[in-house]
Amino acid sequence: MIQSRSWLLFCSLLVIIHSVIDHKLKCAKGKFKVGNMTECLPYLSCADFQDIRILKLIGYGAVKWVFLASWNDVSIAVSSLKNPLYFDDFHAGLKVMKQLNPSRYVNQLVGYCEQENVYATEYQQMNNANILKYILGDLNRTVPLSKKLCINYIEILKFIHNSPIGMRLNCDSNSIEKILSQLLVTDELNLVLNDVDALPELNANFSITCGRNISLTSAPLSPPELIDVSSKAFTLGYTDKSDVWKVPDVCNYLFTLENLSALRYTLFSINKRCKNRDPFERPSSSELFDLYRELLMCSKSDMCK
Repeated sequence: MIQSRSWLLFCSLLVIIHSVIDHKLKCAKGKFKVGNMTECLPYLSCADFQDIRILKLIGYGAVKWVFLASWNDVSIAVSSLKNPLYFDDFHAGLKVMKQLNPSRYVNQLVGYCEQENVYATEYQQMNNANILKYILGDLNRTVPLSKKLCINYIEILKFIHNSPIGMRLNCDSNSIEKILSQLLVTDELNLVLNDVDALPELNANFSITCGRNISLTSAPLSPPELIDVSSKAFTLGYTDKSDVWKVPDVCNYLFTLENLSALRYTLFSINKRCKNRDPFERPSSSELFDLYRELLMCSKSDMCK
């Protein structure tokens, strides 16, 4: 189990180091810089993948395997197609990853080889955001970390809803654990989007159909998902307001981990708007981001910047 004091000390040390030094250069599109690299290099090609050494399996889902790997003594994460039935999903996810990079809201792409059904991304040693249950509440911060992460999550939604490739929605989000599993925790204790396989673009009818693979007990579900769960798909349509519906659940979960349940009262009014059964009455992710920042009293001097 990762609940050891040494792990918490390690996390605290990383926070202190990275609050003082941001060692990562911003690379132009089509280039990357990870680990101790001092300059940006072009994405790894199929030929470069021959030099990658696979170390161990670190995760998997229905679509892909994820391995810890090494390239030129630099740790990276390598994703490869797991099931040929999900070939289209895998390559759709890779396409979105290429289109959204570079962005501080999305994990950094390192390279890809489409004909081999494989791509590489920056390795985040803290893994996905479900790790937060082990580290929240043990870091003595001026502004609670859970506040920062809550606003960080809303900012990611704001980004995908206003992305350079159109309004994207998080279809694969039928539980808090599933939502957190799609996000990685960086060394700086920021969240970045990593799993983009189910990030479809909102169509001209302002709704999309998300495939169904859920249980009725999986929360949080928005009304379009709840009303038609007996069918093979959510036919009533999923919009950006469906993502907004789930924000209070995610943030309340983070606040509970850090014993900040009182914040629920501070956010009661805005959360009530998020849970309005009429999606047109819910705030947009952009409005929600501004409101949460204001209500949590974030300023340029604290962790919410």
